[in-house]
Amino acid sequence: QWYQRRVAITAGLGLYVLMFMILLPTVVGTWWYRSIKYSADDILLHTTQLYLSFLAKNSLHNISKCIMILCSAFEFEKSQNKEVKERESDNFQIPLLMKECKQLHEKTPIPPFKYLYSIKARTLFHSYCNRSDKLTAENNLDINIITKKMPALISEALNICFQLIYFSKRQKHVAAPNVKTFENLIKINVMAIQATWDNKSPLLQLPHITEDMLKYFSTKRFMVKSLLQFAQLSDSDRRSRLRMLGEEEYDNMMRVVWGMPHIDMEVKSEVLDDENTMTISAGSIVTVTCFLDRKSLRDVVDDVEEDEPAPAIKDEEEKEAKKKSWQKQPKKQKTVQKKKKAVQKKKAKTEENKENENENADDENRQLVKQGEEEADDENEEESEDEREKSDPEDRSDDEDESGSDDESTAGGAGGDKDYDDDEEWRTLQQEIKKKKVPTATLR
Repeated sequence: QWYQRRVAITAGLGLYVLMFMILLPTVVGTWWYRSIKYSADDILLHTTQLYLSFLAKNSLHNISKCIMILCSAFEFEKSQNKEVKERESDNFQIPLLMKECKQLHEKTPIPPFKYLYSIKARTLFHSYCNRSDKLTAENNLDINIITKKMPALISEALNICFQLIYFSKRQKHVAAPNVKTFENLIKINVMAIQATWDNKSPLLQLPHITEDMLKYFSTKRFMVKSLLQFAQLSDSDRRSRLRMLGEEEYDNMMRVVWGMPHIDMEVKSEVLDDENTMTISAGSIVTVTCFLDRKSLRDVVDDVEEDEPAPAIKDEEEKEAKKKSWQKQPKKQKTVQKKKKAVQKKKAKTEENKENENENADDENRQLVKQGEEEADDENEEESEDEREKSDPEDRSDDEDESGSDDESTAGGAGGDKDYDDDEEWRTLQQEIKKKKVPTATLR
């Protein structure tokens, strides 16, 4: 009995030591070692440091650079993520996909952009947005891992950008990110969900829609640029332009269209704790309130039909009634050439009229200049005659002194009367000239 008790005691103690002294510390240690690598959003701390270093270097990053930064996360490396698998087929499958991708920047010598896992993730994301036909089932499994991680990685990059803005106000050597960087990161999130580039048509996010079908929605008389316009079309117009789809494919596509969200946003900016809340001045704290109203496209189309039952795009047949092929078509008149000739004649006439007007204006200017010169000459002559008249009486008085007394009495009396009459006539003439209004010459 004592032996059995001793064995039981040793077994219990051994089990106690195994559970609480060995297993429990190892489990807690492994959990702590793994959890310390991740942030609160299940993002590796090494990835956060990587994003911080690259986003802080430059304030502006385009879409291709943002994709490079996001795809260089350590979550896509096999040693950090057990879901990632490296296959032998990647050695010849990835280079084929790289030939179709643009702005991949696979030759950059900067780590971690030059690492194989980063190039693979970047290539698969570009091929996913390009909707390449060379993607295999194994590539699609890897793309699913990338697209699942992408929203969390984008949110982490946005949080880092907000932190950089906060630090830029405190420290001058830290550059705040540009608004374009925020916009590009948000666009990449949309691209990961819709599997299209930001400059492509939004109709490509619908199932069974390819780029070859877009030409039926981009004619001169029939333009569809958004999902709302596509939903507002009549069923006959949609079906006629998507007649290459089967009934099941068409129903599946329309089920997705009616479930698409449509968001109306109302923005209100005001300054609280102020008499005039709508006036914003320098240094005031502005509060922005956004009201979001989310509806499905089915509800939006129903509301529009109840309020204004006008279709988004008119039918081509209603715009222009075409004659049938067996009827005689009217001959087209050569109106273009006639219009060109009429325009040329009008231009020639206008040029001739301008030349005639310029010549007439030049002649008038010359005549006015001549009149001004003649009037100036007349005034100069009048002034010279006045000076002569002033000097004539002095000369005559000297001549009279030299002549004899008898001759002076006879000739002087007669000459004096004549000079006196001439002076009076000249003065009367000057007064009459002054009274008259002489027109002044104006030059154009």
